[in-house]
Amino acid sequence: MLTPSFTEAPFVRALLRTLLFAASIEAIFYRLLTIPPTSSWGWVEELHVSTARGGVLMFMVAFALLLPTLLTIAYSTLRAPAWPGGLNALVAMGILALLALGISAGLSPRGPAFALAFSVLAASVALAMLAGMYDARQDLAGRFFAVSLSGAIVCMAASGAVDLAARILPGRFAFPTAAVAAAGRWLFITSGLAAFPAFASETNASLGAAGRAAGLGLSVASAFTLVVGAVAHPPLLSRVGGALGIASTDSMGSIPDILRTSAAAAALFLTTQTALRIFPAVEGPGRAYGLLFILLAGYPHRIAYQHLLALTGVALVTGSARPRPPYLPVFPVETVAPPLATDA
Repeated sequence: MLTPSFTEAPFVRALLRTLLFAASIEAIFYRLLTIPPTSSWGWVEELHVSTARGGVLMFMVAFALLLPTLLTIAYSTLRAPAWPGGLNALVAMGILALLALGISAGLSPRGPAFALAFSVLAASVALAMLAGMYDARQDLAGRFFAVSLSGAIVCMAASGAVDLAARILPGRFAFPTAAVAAAGRWLFITSGLAAFPAFASETNASLGAAGRAAGLGLSVASAFTLVVGAVAHPPLLSRVGGALGIASTDSMGSIPDILRTSAAAAALFLTTQTALRIFPAVEGPGRAYGLLFILLAGYPHRIAYQHLLALTGVALVTGSARPRPPYLPVFPVETVAPPLATDA
């Protein structure tokens, strides 16, 4: 695993804090907030212009911060192995290749072939890291989290690859894109539900009453906002659904839509609660940032920014733990006094 000096370095910690702030503002203003562009009130139109500009600005800031963050992770993994076996070099080289492709995508527009190669490479690197986590974790909760998130990534990559390949290849072939995408959304929600038993149950960090209340309040507020948005403001649910994996249907209020919203709200609650609970632990900050980045990246990943943000989250979740020393039994040693010398 990554050495503690990596996640506890002041520069890296400041970089992750700034990235989390920028990604949160970007997700709210750029992908989630629904303010009508035209209204009878002038202040609503001004608010729409301001939030749109703020979201675009934070999108550019977050995308720029992702590059040094991933570069630091790749450099650290080359110095100290973060994943077992030959996966370490594979992940480091894959991250560097994605950085080069991401810079290329930011400088000039690319076609569907480029997007297909980028998404397949990002999914492959993420799966390699999750395979390393599955191999390192011996508990059922940790392995279940790795499997469910891997399944969501596979479904996302498969459905996206088929859609992109259809724009390149002249022929058409039958593929259950809708079913695969729906399965991926449920697996993504399942990974959020599995985050708490996978990470929060093994930490020994002690939180005060104020910390527990703040964490519970923020987690409840996040889930409550999602539920209220589903009931009172359907366009908000549609935007949140596109960002967090809820397949919002045209028939708002239907039983499947209610089940998806309830499950996503529970996953949002548990993921946020897990991140806030494990943050004070020694190995907690890296995992906490990673879980929040995966959540903010959303599902599915349609642009390079979402791919890179999710990849950063997976890298921090799977490779930021302090290595545990092997258990060595300690046996009491009897001290025997040396015999006294006697005169002959």
